[in-house]
Amino acid sequence: MRITDARECSGGRWFPTRILAVRQRPDGEIWRVKEIVVTALDADERPKATDFVLELRRGIELNHADNLRSAFKLSAPERVGLADLEKLQGRCQQRLEQLERDDR
Repeated sequence: MRITDARECSGGRWFPTRILAVRQRPDGEIWRVKEIVVTALDADERPKATDFVLELRRGIELNHADNLRSAFKLSAPERVGLADLEKLQGRCQQRLEQLERDDR
């Protein structure tokens, strides 16, 4: 990750407002670049947990970033918040374990 821009906040703090996430192949060739831009920020007010909730539709595919084989599709719509991330990661792990059993 490379921070290319930041904004000064109160209390002498800084917050990155533009980040480039660069993924490279083992040979060093750039494979993917993702730009992350902060368009609104109130660094003095702590966000509520509900600010981090996603409404996921039925059929969406989720996977762990480290292993695309962990992918599974949602059979029903789900509301996902920060407290649900470990549970989702566990579902990815279950998918991998299922694939390992099936491969035997």
